[in-house]
Amino acid sequence: PACGTASGFASDTAYIELVENGDKNALIVAGWEASDTRRAGVVLANYADTTIKTALAGKSAVTVKGTSLELTGITVA
Repeated sequence: PACGTASGFASDTAYIELVENGDKNALIVAGWEASDTRRAGVVLANYADTTIKTALAGKSAVTVKGTSLELTGITVA
């Protein structure tokens, strides 16, 4: 099992990470629960938003937290 506690993730949290894999890159998007993973997807879908773009700038990994799927209720760090 790789869900919930067994995932090693924090509760109510998702992660977005860009990982090098030889000469290729992989974008990993995963969360504690499905809703957390969807929240990370909302962040990626709204990359053009100034707040999101600033939060992601220069980082290869970020943590996504929130209580809704609305952009205003999501924190990226």
